[in-house]
Parts: sequence; structure tokens; C-alpha cells
Amino acid sequence: MESSNGDQIQCEVCGVALSCAYSLKRHMQLHSDSTYECDFPECGKTFKCKKSLQRHTRSHTDGPKVCSQCGKEFTTRYWLNKHEHEIHRGKASKYSCTVCAKPCQSGYALQKHLSSLSDKKYTCEICSKSYKTPSILRIHKCSHPDDGEGKHACVTCT
Repeated sequence: MESSNGDQIQCEVCGVALSCAYSLKRHMQLHSDSTYECDFPECGKTFKCKKSLQRHTRSHTDGPKVCSQCGKEFTTRYWLNKHEHEIHRGKASKYSCTVCAKPCQSGYALQKHLSSLSDKKYTCEICSKSYKTPSILRIHKCSHPDDGEGKHACVTCT
């Protein structure tokens, strides 16, 4: 365990930076060969992390989670949220972005989305679209066809 970047602790195995010793302890389970197995009959799923097994076990004991919009049942809140986002996202959301109308599942998710919009510092000189990282911008630039001079022409503008 090595402290770097102020308060962050760095994993000596993979180099990921974590906020505290507890986070490092949980993270280290990913590097371990030990697994935790669900003991419900005919399940047999295994997990690297005890917390993941506990979360999974609730899917056997808590009963189904029901979509309020269509009545479909799910074993966990995660799958219900995923369903609601993917299937019902076009319907009015309590937390919708005022810039692009993207529906978000919570106020926190909306705040995170809004901050991501203002953090776009890398702009494509061809079509003026902006991205958060230079690597995403590079990937985007590949979507513009080459004009024969080593430059990419914008398919939207031409």
C-alpha cells in the first residue's frame, strides 16, 4: 500500500488510485483467487467480492422489483433501473437535462451529466463537436472521411 496524490492510496498490483484503506481492501479482492459462491439451490453463481454476493443474495430473498410503468418484474433494483432507463427513457423523467433532454435516474446523475457537458474541452476543428478527453476526440475524428490531403472532411457539414 503506497500513498500518492495527496490522500489517495495506490494499488501496488494494478496502479489504480483509491480514496482510502477500506477501498483498497475491497479492491484487492479483485486480485485474489478466492471466490464467494451463492448457496441457494440451483444458483451456483460465484463472486470475487463478498459484498457482491450479499447484493446478489437479496435477489433470492427480497422478492421481485416491479416496474411502475409496465409491471415487468426484476430480481434486483439494478436490473429494474436499467430496464426503466432503456425502455421508458423516452417518457417524461423527473430528472431531465435542460440542455439535451436526456432523462436521468436521480438528481445526482443529472448533476453529473450537466457537469460533463461543461467539461468538454477538446473540440473537433472539422465540425466543432466537443469531447471530454483527447482520446475520445481522436476516435470521433475517424468518423470524418479523409479528403485525400490527409485531412478529414465533415460528413455532417458537406
